[in-house]
Amino acid sequence: MNSSFNESTIDLTLSTTDLKTSFSDDGKASSLITKKMGGKGLEKYLENFKEYIAGDSKRKTSATCILCKEIVWHLKNATSNYSRHLQRKHKVEFDSWSKQAYKEKNNKMKQAFIEESLASSSGTEKYGSAHPPQIELAQMVFKNFIIELGLPLSITEKSAFIRAMSTVDPKFRIPCRRSITNEYLPKMYNQILNKLKKTCLAADFISLTFDGWTDRRVRAFYAITMHYVDQTGQLRAHLLAFNHISGSHTGENLFMEYDRVSTSFSIGGKIVRLITDNASNNLSAFGELVIPGHRPNDDDIQNSFDKQEELLRLPCFIHTLQLVVKDGLNDSECIRPPLNLAVLREFISIFTLFAEATTRTQAEQSISISLVGPSILAIYYDLENESRICKHTKPLCYALMTSLLARFGGFLLNLEIPVDDHVKHRNTFNLFSDDIFLVASFLDGQFRLRWIIQSALPLDTKDRLCEKIKNLVALWAFQLIGCNTDNQDGNVTQAEVTTSTVDNVLLCTKDICDGGGLTPKRKSLFSYCEAPQTESKNLRVDAMNEIKEEIMLFLKDPRYETSLIFDKKNHFPYLHRLALRVLCVPATSAPAERIFLKSGLLMTPHRSRLSTDTLSKLTFVKCNVTLIC
Repeated sequence: MNSSFNESTIDLTLSTTDLKTSFSDDGKASSLITKKMGGKGLEKYLENFKEYIAGDSKRKTSATCILCKEIVWHLKNATSNYSRHLQRKHKVEFDSWSKQAYKEKNNKMKQAFIEESLASSSGTEKYGSAHPPQIELAQMVFKNFIIELGLPLSITEKSAFIRAMSTVDPKFRIPCRRSITNEYLPKMYNQILNKLKKTCLAADFISLTFDGWTDRRVRAFYAITMHYVDQTGQLRAHLLAFNHISGSHTGENLFMEYDRVSTSFSIGGKIVRLITDNASNNLSAFGELVIPGHRPNDDDIQNSFDKQEELLRLPCFIHTLQLVVKDGLNDSECIRPPLNLAVLREFISIFTLFAEATTRTQAEQSISISLVGPSILAIYYDLENESRICKHTKPLCYALMTSLLARFGGFLLNLEIPVDDHVKHRNTFNLFSDDIFLVASFLDGQFRLRWIIQSALPLDTKDRLCEKIKNLVALWAFQLIGCNTDNQDGNVTQAEVTTSTVDNVLLCTKDICDGGGLTPKRKSLFSYCEAPQTESKNLRVDAMNEIKEEIMLFLKDPRYETSLIFDKKNHFPYLHRLALRVLCVPATSAPAERIFLKSGLLMTPHRSRLSTDTLSKLTFVKCNVTLIC
């Protein structure tokens, strides 16, 4: 190894000897000799192959072009940069190499065909394409091997696989890669797509998560997942879209993709909330979207607080919580000196609730939006307590508290917890003032109002908050049954409701419906033929009374389980419908991020030639295959 090199490398000079590694006295690998590097005939155009095993270039390889002496770099186990260099700089040599590579590939395919033909010539007749065992085995190969196990599409052309399937059933005609890509994959993709559209049509309320990803070939994709609660109270999640983004990832382009997907599935009017991380392009794309069906009036425009409550986008709870932790660690000085056991114990105590909140709100296929409010309140008072009892990490507690107020201050203000004016408001400050966090926790049978009553809040504050939350739940449930809450017949504002009791909501609603006696009845030629309005108004009053009674019964139920409102949906029909709408919202954008993990498994270094369309369809089918099982 060249002593002037500051990075550990492995010399991959071509040789016919076996693989050997030599070590120096300090234990570092100095050279490796192998019989082939580069592959596919590229070695005759390249020399001085090196693999870097340490330093900034770890897991990279380099080679020197024999034709122009330029050093070409690439990741380990891949050769596309080498062939790309040949294509750009040495066109004649590239054409020659391409023809040779194509010829070798054809020879391999011919060999596989010969082996298959030999098997056929032994007297075994193959199944026809419509034969039941042929269809069953072909579906098994595609669904179990290609989709669920994530094996390469070309595995069906490998001689070992052909021999294995011949053992399973000699009559089985194995589909080639072309058939899988052009026939089996599009067919299953369309089946799942149609099933997904029917699912969207049947669901009354849907929430979405959105995130972006770049593969190892620097191609950008986005994922949109849909979430809804079924009639049994189970949260269901499916991948709605995994598509390639061409061009720059601006907010305008992201919004166009989102709008295209929501339009194609006809869910625009069913979306309850959209969850994204705090990336600037997400803020630009979705920051000003309002909840479908909301028609802002002049008061909404003047009152920024009310306007924030109507925004469709919610920030990812876990991303925001991680930013609080990051702020605390960056601003605290207690982590800089050498750590001792006492400091470590205090660290563990401080971050215990952060870790639990992170784990519980990211659980798959479980209701999570109801955990946000109780988690923030518990972390707030825990930090207050830790700041009093900690000896070594007080600066960390103060830094975490400051960041918590800056990022979740809107929610804490809703709980009448003061936030100093000097605390800098982050972009999530007002977004967490959304009343959905209060309503969701109430509808969760394990919380209801316990997280308020058993908190460290002052007693009079607890009483006011309990009434406020019950009033919010009553209003939300009342609006959901189609009562007059739009601008045509009057609007019960959030400020009016949150400062009154449920009885006052009922009275206010009745006054609005009755018109307060201020507007005279309009003349009509055939008024005796018109349906009496009194009956309609009485129905609204009765509905509010029933909602009020449901809330009281729900609070008295002795069971403390999340599924309570779904298990007793016949006892709480109004609250059950509200729960279907509110509890379908996920607390984090983790579901969309998990999609990229599956895509990453499909897009390995050895399978980096998948087209964007094939990768999109494979990921879509893999994530939704349970829909057709």
